[in-house]
Amino acid sequence: MSRDRFEDIARYMLFNDNAKQSESDDRACKIRPVIQVLQKTFFRGYRMGPKISFDEGMVARHRIVVNPKLCCS
Repeated sequence: MSRDRFEDIARYMLFNDNAKQSESDDRACKIRPVIQVLQKTFFRGYRMGPKISFDEGMVARHRIVVNPKLCCS
């Protein structure tokens, strides 16, 4: 698919009516209907058990990494 064709399709692909949306803090208000359909579909397809474990790789860490190569020119 060419870039121009993709841009034409993306320009006219709308998921929500702008006239009906309210002034809210919802940053995903334009794609909220799509998110709701996906949540319903995923909820029907997958049931979690009573015990859930999280690996340390799933938890975000906020570390600051200093790269000395960026400071030297």
